[in-house]
Amino acid sequence: MRAAVALGARLAWGSPGRRARSLAVLATSAVGTAVLLTVWAVAHGRMGGTAAFDDQEVGRLMAAVVGAVALPVFVLAATVGRLSAQLRDRRLANLRLLGLSAGQTRAVAAAEAGLVAAAGTAAGAVLTLVLWPLTGYAPPPPAWAVVAVGMPVVTTAVAVLPQGLDPRRAVERARRADARRPSPWRAAPLAAGLVVCLLVRRANDDFVITDVEVTVLLTGIGLVAVGIVAIVPVFVRLVADLLLRTFSGPTATLAARRLQAQPAAATRVIAALMVGLFLVIGARAVLVAFEETSQYVAAADHVENGQRAAVTVPGDRLDDAHRQVEAIDGVRETFAFPVLTGTVEIPGWGGEPFPITALVATCDELRAFAPAVPDCVDGRVSALVSQWVHDQDPPETAALQAVSDGVPVGEPVEVAVDGPQVIGSDRAHSGQPNWDLRPLWADLLVPPGTPGVEAALAGTDTTLVVLAEPGHDLYEQLETAGLAPSTHTDLEYYDFVGDLRAVVWTLAAVVLSIGLLTFAVAAVDRAVARRRELVSLRLVGTPPGVLRRAQWLEAALPTGLGCVAAIVSGLFAGSTYLQLGTDMGEAPWRQGVLLMGAAVVAAAIIAALTVVGTSSRLVADHIRQE
Repeated sequence: MRAAVALGARLAWGSPGRRARSLAVLATSAVGTAVLLTVWAVAHGRMGGTAAFDDQEVGRLMAAVVGAVALPVFVLAATVGRLSAQLRDRRLANLRLLGLSAGQTRAVAAAEAGLVAAAGTAAGAVLTLVLWPLTGYAPPPPAWAVVAVGMPVVTTAVAVLPQGLDPRRAVERARRADARRPSPWRAAPLAAGLVVCLLVRRANDDFVITDVEVTVLLTGIGLVAVGIVAIVPVFVRLVADLLLRTFSGPTATLAARRLQAQPAAATRVIAALMVGLFLVIGARAVLVAFEETSQYVAAADHVENGQRAAVTVPGDRLDDAHRQVEAIDGVRETFAFPVLTGTVEIPGWGGEPFPITALVATCDELRAFAPAVPDCVDGRVSALVSQWVHDQDPPETAALQAVSDGVPVGEPVEVAVDGPQVIGSDRAHSGQPNWDLRPLWADLLVPPGTPGVEAALAGTDTTLVVLAEPGHDLYEQLETAGLAPSTHTDLEYYDFVGDLRAVVWTLAAVVLSIGLLTFAVAAVDRAVARRRELVSLRLVGTPPGVLRRAQWLEAALPTGLGCVAAIVSGLFAGSTYLQLGTDMGEAPWRQGVLLMGAAVVAAAIIAALTVVGTSSRLVADHIRQE
């Protein structure tokens, strides 16, 4: 075994060609390790410590993020690990002919790839430590262990497992027959998944989510994901057939014949890219459901349009509270509204009084704070909610009294509720009828001149509403000033959704860039391996420009169209998920189209880079070999 390892180390650095391949494996392992550890660190740092969801749910989300990153990274490592595969297969077959056993030959291959991959992984870990101050996040301990083991294992496995080392086949490595037409049954999982999703869309007409519907939906989405992998050879063959039928020039003919001969040559690479994009755009669709929740909408308005907070202070401390609030940076306006507490009798409530809160203000004072509030009539007590309890009508009377430090004081005063319902103007979007009154969550609007109320105002608390510039820090600044906010906006949920959005688009960039890079590496390597074919075409008079254009078409068409197909499938699956509920929003079609455009442009650029493999000059050695 020691001799086999030593031989593998010598082969890894023996000739200039082998050194170039070893350097490629080392660089890929380093970059893959750094990317995987950095994305894992960013995701863990931004989402791992959130209190918006429990640890188990966050753990599953982290696993999905890491898996989505690991897929293209490991495929890149596997692809680079198989560079010059035909030449390495021939060299290992020669070792078998020289008398090495299959186990010894595999040990040589494992040592050749494993030592270089381990060195690259170590270099990637060092690079991650260098990038640590820039990202501000450290990978968790499990990340180091998983990546340190996973990267060398994947690279080594693809160097060893695919080898057929039977000595009887050692002399049969020179040529391979063209691939047969892929079976159309490969399209069955994708078709079945799309049908299941369509059935879910048609069956869910009541927008009531049941366990059966969720199970069927997940089954359909899973079939679509599996189908994307299985259908790649069929898809590539279909593209080749359409290209051959549509165009008759030499460039299209050459590209189509190459794709027909090897429809599965890039299956692993294109399938990984398509699955990655499918998962990313599906995750972006799921994120829409988070963005449509009422707590996120409220928090987004708070952070992006203007902060609002309410502070309850005793009436005799109102002037001091005003001065404290006005000293806070970013405060734009303040409004003071006395509040009363009380009860009402509601039919069907079991005979128990229903507790309420009343806001004391004139219509002008209310409109100064919330200009969009309609239906306010001076001098009349009005309901501030459009539906009281269980679709009951507003009560006819209410018993009100002053409140001090949250405790009712004084004698109750009975007032008649005879005004119209005062509702906000943004009801359809927020789901809350008094949206324009936030953060004043009161049940009644009571004019200050209402009989019996004026005496209660002398001893009651006042709600001080503070409006500030957009941001996150109003609550903290009020608490620092000694004023405890009586309202709360779930900023942690907002931050979690924002972090999740950033992670999703980071995944999109990583999946697209690494996936296309992997395809470029595989395409260039395949073009170099087909140098004999290119020499033959050049000798019969094929212009170099035709070969370059054919190579570009061969690389660009399946990659670009595959990206578009994966994104469309992800949008379809995501929109099916979002249709389970009435308030879950629409699928991100616009963002999906932008991602499609970026994928197509990037695929075209990467395909142009693969032309390098066909651009070598025709030299005498090539002609003699042919």
